[in-house]
Amino acid sequence: MEESMAVIEQAHDEFAKIFGRRYDPWIEEFMTDDAEVVFFLQGAHAVTARFAIQHMRDRGLKVGMARLRTIRPYPTDRVKEVLSKFKVVGVIETNMGLGSVSSGGSLYAEVCAALYESQKRPLVLSFMAGMGGEAIVLKEFYWMTEKMLDAQRRGKIEKRTHWVGFEE
Repeated sequence: MEESMAVIEQAHDEFAKIFGRRYDPWIEEFMTDDAEVVFFLQGAHAVTARFAIQHMRDRGLKVGMARLRTIRPYPTDRVKEVLSKFKVVGVIETNMGLGSVSSGGSLYAEVCAALYESQKRPLVLSFMAGMGGEAIVLKEFYWMTEKMLDAQRRGKIEKRTHWVGFEE
């Protein structure tokens, strides 16, 4: 597993040579250049997230998205490099890790571990959303963004894990 990262990167290089397109094998970034708060997620919820982010950007909010392309091997250094640029990271969780460090999802712990050695650590929130394959609707992305912006204003999080659609 430790040597698989080099093999994956080599396969991406070969793909780029053949097809003339290059993708980051670990993380897709969307509208992160000047973002202050970002969603960190994996999977198909990124489609709706992109739409919501574009809509919020049109209203002047500095929000972006970083989508994890693979969970194993976990790209710790790449996650640290990408996420340490932001003020707040909202980890969208679609699986439960009840009794874990966040009492929510498992991805939160991975993100916090990756950021642990970073000189600049953002505030990190966990959002339990899209459980059981449910769609995460636009109003929920707006609600999560408001929670991240509130954490940014306060300089701290009010609580670690939010259950989207079950609070407020």
